[in-house]
Amino acid sequence: MKSLGFLAVILAIQVSSIVSLKAASSHLKAEDLARFQKVFVEGLNSNDLQAIYYSSLNIQTTSEAEKTKICNNIVVSHAESKFNDFEKNFYLVGAYKNLQCTNLLPQQALDKIAGSLSKDTSTAQEIFFNVVASKRMNVAIPSAVSDRLSKAVQSIVSKDDSLGTLGYALCVANELGVTIPTLAGKFSEAATMADEVDGKMLQFEGGLGITALVINCGVKALKTNHKLSEVQVLKFATYFLSRRSVQSPKGVHILIESLKTLSELKSVSPISLELIGNGQLAPESLTVTVRASDLLGKPLSPSLTSVFGKITQGAKTVAEKVVFNVKSSDKTTYSADLASLKLARGAYSLELTADSYKQEISFKVLSKVKVQSLEIGVGDSDASSAIKRQTLVYPNKLGDVLKADHSQKVVIKFVLADEQTGKPITVHQAFVRFYNENGNEVVFIAEADSSKTYKFDVDVGQKAGDFNYNSGVYGIEIIVGDSQITNSFQWTIGSLDLKYGADSKTEHASKTRSKLPEIIHQFRQPDKRPPRLVSDVFTALCFAPLVLLFAFWGKLGISLSKSQFTLSAIGFHIGFGSILALFALFWLQLNMFQTIRLLIPIAVFTFLSGNRLLRRIAGQKS
Repeated sequence: MKSLGFLAVILAIQVSSIVSLKAASSHLKAEDLARFQKVFVEGLNSNDLQAIYYSSLNIQTTSEAEKTKICNNIVVSHAESKFNDFEKNFYLVGAYKNLQCTNLLPQQALDKIAGSLSKDTSTAQEIFFNVVASKRMNVAIPSAVSDRLSKAVQSIVSKDDSLGTLGYALCVANELGVTIPTLAGKFSEAATMADEVDGKMLQFEGGLGITALVINCGVKALKTNHKLSEVQVLKFATYFLSRRSVQSPKGVHILIESLKTLSELKSVSPISLELIGNGQLAPESLTVTVRASDLLGKPLSPSLTSVFGKITQGAKTVAEKVVFNVKSSDKTTYSADLASLKLARGAYSLELTADSYKQEISFKVLSKVKVQSLEIGVGDSDASSAIKRQTLVYPNKLGDVLKADHSQKVVIKFVLADEQTGKPITVHQAFVRFYNENGNEVVFIAEADSSKTYKFDVDVGQKAGDFNYNSGVYGIEIIVGDSQITNSFQWTIGSLDLKYGADSKTEHASKTRSKLPEIIHQFRQPDKRPPRLVSDVFTALCFAPLVLLFAFWGKLGISLSKSQFTLSAIGFHIGFGSILALFALFWLQLNMFQTIRLLIPIAVFTFLSGNRLLRRIAGQKS
């Protein structure tokens, strides 16, 4: 019984891991394929041998005259190509076969291809190009040659562990149909060491070219022994889909080939589950539509058996097991009608489950807004009298013109409600706009209180500057907008006749246009100098060391009679005196940089003279 229980746990873990497979969130769309077609057309008509080869793999020309022109261009491009001989011969023969050209190929290139398999090569890339070119020329590859090439590739891989070498070695194994020891382990190790980007993508160093080379040839050569997990396949597929903006024929070809290779891994191949549309559901059409396809956008084979979703809003579960039905005309489209759920306005999450795949999708339910009530009135700014309010029903307009002067204020109060539920709501944008026939306008923000009632009042006198003190008739407009409503609107509710006194406008003009007082720059007042006695004491202290120097010299019996009048002695004393004089100049007028520039040569001269003088004195004593 214990063993059966353990087995049940293992099976439960396996089943849960299968159910939790995450689907890709995108695939190659029709606009991607249309752009790829343009890339191939341009490549086919170019002078780039590589571009012609990869373009000819994907499109065919129907015009005989155009095909003849391209076939002749292949030979010219081959002669001018800067590729290695084995590589340009590969492109030459490949394009020739793809286009079914009838003109003669250069004999020198054909001779090199014929003898390419018998010579020793140092790279897996060269072996691959030679093998494929020979097969395109219908050159038979004996088993002995195949064994020799397999051993050569194995030897190369053992010496060179780069991803490029591994990729081409896997390509050679696939072309020869042989099993090369150690390649499966190296491929699995490389896939484990791939670079992860944002936790969503896997790629190899070197970008699209190296990643496509290793994955394509690895999966094809190892077949069911590739050992790629579902998560790895999904992350590699996500990386390839992120590179669909590639512009070169080679890049487009290897991108399509890689996605096709991953889509054919039936046991671990990811599918694409994607929301159709912008994810905004209008209240009259609450239908969620998703597309389920392979990575190339083609219908799944076999088709999905069940597609359902769980709808949540935050931590709250709104609906379980919402069934999605497939459209008979399009086997990739599944839809579910959510009208019966009566979803309120807001953002929702859909956890979509398609057989063993899951995908998280977000969508919004929009609503229509209505004006539940609106009141407008004019009253005194100091609230000395009651405000006479008028009620309006959308989309009507006041029949008479409101009048207000600088001592009054305009008050507007309105409530917005959800048209479906009738409950008051708030919106992202609610403005009150005043405008006149001269094109002048003033816009104010309307704020909602705790009861979701928008209240707005403008003091005509205080806001006179916003109106530039211009009297006249202004239209009043309510502007309402929100990303979650479908009927944002502008509602002209009436007109307002503003009256500003002539004196206030003249006073405002005089303040704004009169000459401003001159600004006079004032320097900082200098600090107060210390008393004369302090300065004299400081000066005496500065001269004290010099007085002490002469005193000590007298006590030691130093006199000029004992001095040596040699060149070194005279030079030393002149240099020392110059240094003292330089310090005095530094005190009086020089700055630090000027002093250092003069001190360096004087110090060097003094040092050399003093050194010579000391050596002379030491020699006399000895």
